Amino acid sequence: MCVLDVNRELAVCNLDGGNIKKVSLQKKGLNKIDMIFPAPLGRILVHGDDCLFMYDMAARKVLYEHTLPEGTVIKQVQWTSSFSHFVIITSTGITMLTKNFEVLNQLKEAAKVKSGCFDENNTFIYSTSTHLKYVFASECKTTGTFKSIDHPVYVSFFMKN
Repeated sequence: MCVLDVNRELAVCNLDGGNIKKVSLQKKGLNKIDMIFPAPLGRILVHGDDCLFMYDMAARKVLYEHTLPEGTVIKQVQWTSSFSHFVIITSTGITMLTKNFEVLNQLKEAAKVKSGCFDENNTFIYSTSTHLKYVFASECKTTGTFKSIDHPVYVSFFMKN
């Protein structure tokens, strides 16, 4: 298990939290790690210095990188069950990427994005302060709104019927 400790350093730990070893990231120009997120086996997503990159722990190298607007704070990263696509959620935006960091769709919302999840067809279902919405995980860039809501809803699981 990989954790970001209080000193903003990466550590590989066992499941009881015991520190096994510190990990120094081999990325040119990396000054600060803001957050880490899960990725496919043996890899992690690292947010630091206005970029998000996939780091291979075994090979000790950066595989893919996505530049973010300056000052972006990532609230959440959600993967499909097959780890073929993922979504970056910021306070007012959603970016959908493939596992190779190819941008499939980018949305800017007027209201704050609360949460979201993928359904069984790899459609991303998410909520804002005022709506329930969806984004398809394909190059067609189709998005839409299910309904308006009076109170915020936090989406954690979605299933048809």
